[in-house]
Amino acid sequence: MSNLAIDKKDLFFIVARIRSGTTLLNRILNNHPSVFVPQESPFIMNLYHKYHNITDWNEEKILTFSEDLFLEKRVTQYWKLDERKELLESSLLSLGKDATFERLCKTVIHTQAINRGKEGVSMLGDKNPTYSLYLEELIHTFPNAKFVLMVRDVRDNILSCQRVTFDFNDTVILAQRWVGFNKVLLDIHERYPKQTKLVKFEDILSEQEVILKDICSFIGLDFDPQIMEFHKNKEKLESWNNFVSRPLEKK
Repeated sequence: MSNLAIDKKDLFFIVARIRSGTTLLNRILNNHPSVFVPQESPFIMNLYHKYHNITDWNEEKILTFSEDLFLEKRVTQYWKLDERKELLESSLLSLGKDATFERLCKTVIHTQAINRGKEGVSMLGDKNPTYSLYLEELIHTFPNAKFVLMVRDVRDNILSCQRVTFDFNDTVILAQRWVGFNKVLLDIHERYPKQTKLVKFEDILSEQEVILKDICSFIGLDFDPQIMEFHKNKEKLESWNNFVSRPLEKK
């Protein structure tokens, strides 16, 4: 058993086809005092191909990892992690010969937790819909992580996608994308049933506390009623996510 502090921080991922409720679940779980989930940033997969196979980490490679991390605009523009760059690099370098790609990535998320005033959290999360296409790589990189796979009714998903500007408006293309993403999720769930959990967006709305208790149990978290008050969080939202500023409603 490792004595490294970062290994004691559990990790979970939330993935899905876009507009399937990942932001909602992110906000709910992030309202737990023991959890931190940063704003969406695909930094892990951006750095994966260059760094995941490295086994002989040293100071130079760790600092190069840090420099490449800050090429991801969301890390600077939304996270503003550059304000904690000295702390981040100190934490990364402290891993020394025990550094791995997994530990470096978890350290990045934990440093952002400190940056957001949640230093003492015991669980870290990462919400990225695009990670649905890289689940095989993520499961092998983070063998102890849990993966919440969200699915939303195809009709509502298509209508929701048509209300935003960052996807196609064509119904057929959106339906094909829904099928493609969810085939991947189902396949991964069948092959990795202990590490993954399928969650229907609609079930979170209709069986709120039951489903949320089940999700908490799956990721290894004690349920805290405080998470139901997520809508009181005053963090600024993008215009297409304003619905999560309201309490859960079946409608």
